[in-house]
Amino acid sequence: MRLFPGIAFPFFLAALLGLVSCGQEAPPAVAPSAPPAPAAPADKPVQIPQITDAGGDWAKQAHQVLILNPVDNTPGAKVELALAWTPSAFLLQVHTDDVTLFETPTDPWTGDAVGFNIASSPGSDDALGFVCAPNRLPGNPQPAWRFEDQRTDAPKAIAPTVQVTHDDKGYTMTVSLPWANFKHVPRPGEVIALQVCVNDAKGADPLSHRTWFPTLANGPLNMERVQLAAQADPPETALARIHPKGFHNVAVEVLGVPESAGKAVVVWSGGNQLASGTLTTGGFDGDSTADLALPPELAAQKDAVVQVTVDGQPLPTALKVPDLAATRLMLLKDHDIVAGPAIFSGNKFPPIHFRDSELMDEAVGPYTMHLRFFDANWNEVTSATSPGRYGARVEVRTDDGLTCTREITLFKTPGSYVAAKEPYAITAKFPASFGLPDDLAAQEQWNISNSVGRSLEKIARDDNDGAVLAAALHDIQTDPAHCRGFEAWKIDSDWWTELHKRLGEDQEYHYLTHLPDDYDKDQRAWPLILFLHGSGERGDDLAKVKNQGPLGYINKGHPLPFIVITPQCPAGTWWETARLAHLLDEVCAANRVDPKRIYVTGLSMGGYGTLDLAGTYPDRFAAIAPDAGGENPALAGRLRKMPAWFFHGSEDTVVPTRYSLDLVAALQKVGAPVKLTLYPGLGHGGWETTYSNPELYTWFLAHSK
Repeated sequence: MRLFPGIAFPFFLAALLGLVSCGQEAPPAVAPSAPPAPAAPADKPVQIPQITDAGGDWAKQAHQVLILNPVDNTPGAKVELALAWTPSAFLLQVHTDDVTLFETPTDPWTGDAVGFNIASSPGSDDALGFVCAPNRLPGNPQPAWRFEDQRTDAPKAIAPTVQVTHDDKGYTMTVSLPWANFKHVPRPGEVIALQVCVNDAKGADPLSHRTWFPTLANGPLNMERVQLAAQADPPETALARIHPKGFHNVAVEVLGVPESAGKAVVVWSGGNQLASGTLTTGGFDGDSTADLALPPELAAQKDAVVQVTVDGQPLPTALKVPDLAATRLMLLKDHDIVAGPAIFSGNKFPPIHFRDSELMDEAVGPYTMHLRFFDANWNEVTSATSPGRYGARVEVRTDDGLTCTREITLFKTPGSYVAAKEPYAITAKFPASFGLPDDLAAQEQWNISNSVGRSLEKIARDDNDGAVLAAALHDIQTDPAHCRGFEAWKIDSDWWTELHKRLGEDQEYHYLTHLPDDYDKDQRAWPLILFLHGSGERGDDLAKVKNQGPLGYINKGHPLPFIVITPQCPAGTWWETARLAHLLDEVCAANRVDPKRIYVTGLSMGGYGTLDLAGTYPDRFAAIAPDAGGENPALAGRLRKMPAWFFHGSEDTVVPTRYSLDLVAALQKVGAPVKLTLYPGLGHGGWETTYSNPELYTWFLAHSK
């Protein structure tokens, strides 16, 4: 499930916290000096009440959420929620004190917005996401909103009723979403799943997020269990979350509404009091707060659980203590590693380090780095004797035995290089929407080169992307037949894949195989579809891809006369063409595949992978169908004989629509058999329509090598 696309879950929440828990506080009571240990909390869903008059001031009768998690700990608007239901609709009201609003024309999620995901039952794939901007662009009298449809075999989506009011204290958004959107309409007493996020945009600054999904047993993508009840639970006025304190200890942070200042907080485990304190004023965004260190031995216990009481009343959701070894290893694997600088001159390789070494020292503890360097021909070297590409392999080892290997691309210039002394000469063509004539760009080349050059200089000095680009351009110059037409990251990825192979570390993709219903009736060869998923399905759980693409269409009861192969890309990686080619070799050897009818298709990241794979091995495929992908228009020369059907949302800003338009135009120019389907008004999505379209599969079968 793709929940809240566009949230970059912050570093400490996603990598270190791992778990957050909100709870409801009972009406104020005087806490005894030594409160009794709370009973183990029941796995009790949040109760939201039935409202008889959804047209009145129903929010006063609703379940109130008066504090939400500041997910990225950046200053933002205060947010309150009201949740309720009627027999025909789910009701949500959001009120914030945000009076300065920002909205983008094509994607409401990139500005001020309210988003929620709702499913008719916990764990169901019958889920619908909704994103709405509270403000209005000129000429658009209605709030901009969109669905993120994750439902399967569901009825046609019915638009919600949305009302937004503004005043000098902020805005209030009220949403009524018909239950008829779900194939299973929830009944009184049933439990649904819900997740809410409210964005506060500040122009050029990063978005601030306030979120409500307190039961996070496995990370930030789970949804809260909500029961359709007769009466509401008490208002939620406090939440608790666990965070590391040093690299071997953990602490519990409790946030409360300002009125909770002075109330006692106690942390319990197995009936024993572990820590206690008092909520004090001056917390994040004016919240009251308490930060309580837990005993060091607790972090070493597997699956340790703690419970928090505020003013003697337990927050109903227990907190699972994170596996600090796992979170520290995650940091070692994911935190930016940089060279200083990655573009260099001279024979000595630049120093390599974590971008924020102080943070790593604090969160991970003492560690050492062992470096190995390789030249463009994959030979291990100790110095840079020739200009061009180099790769550094960095083995990081903590003093207590955690290890991981990181990789970084370097580029050596032929002569002495000092970024600040060598200007970039850049020509440009302004977007038509700027209203600036092309001859002005030529006249103002110095201004353009100076402005863009500063960014490129920073990339060259501080960011590995500059070295990746320079190394890829050098590779294109050295071996145009192999490299021209591909994006820099793809050329770089291929180089590293070959190094892994030479070091005996090449890894294979895990994948699902679907054979046609009649496969065993005779010995004929069958056409094959290779489907490449998007970035949201990466990982090591094949269940995440079983309902994606053509296989998802088959699983909905639509048999197809194809062998369908659905691999999974590991977390944090992109599709690698050499590994995909090896996978195809393996599949073709194990199954009766017609070599003249092999097709590849994919969405988003998989759309890129589709084009890269077909461009690398153009003689292997009979036809391709990328959805919301893109590539360098120079790839057209490699694909000029390849039947291709492109799909893209007309308003996509995640993978801009022009990426497909430009490549399609280049293919048309060289006479390639190409067609394009644009989904009007749609952003980054539409693949459910693509893969549920029987014409796609008929089109595949019409093409053979």
